[in-house]
Amino acid sequence: MKQLLISGFLVALMATAAHAMNISQCRHFAASGLTPLGAAMELALDRLEERTAAYRKAGVAYYQPWLVVISDGVPTDQWQAASARARSLAQQRKMVVMPVGVEEADLEALSAFSTRPAKRLHGLKFREFFLWLSASMSRVSASASTTEQVRLPPTDSWDSI
Repeated sequence: MKQLLISGFLVALMATAAHAMNISQCRHFAASGLTPLGAAMELALDRLEERTAAYRKAGVAYYQPWLVVISDGVPTDQWQAASARARSLAQQRKMVVMPVGVEEADLEALSAFSTRPAKRLHGLKFREFFLWLSASMSRVSASASTTEQVRLPPTDSWDSI
């Protein structure tokens, strides 16, 4: 499943290895205005839980979903409850939250949504990031089990220290 939730430059992307999205079908978005990260994350988490519930009801095995959060700013709404919810789901191994900051993003706030620290995208290396994400999903989907831990490729092609 891939859901694209856009608000300003915020992109919350829920991904599983089973589905691919045609990026040419996406509209162009520009950074401007507010970053209601809390509301976007609540919506993304609701959709994620709906999808996994449907899989369980149908008896379909699925890989741990990934929620990739990309932001260039600071959350401008009440985001703390959503961050606690996302972190709790990650701690329970019900999902992986991958926070990525662009330009002047608040990495501390982004890190609050995950058990992993937020990474900063180096410059505008979106291509390298999405190639890394694709390679990572390929490794996950090739694993022998839907619950085993998978070693991901290094992020040095797109992140900055």
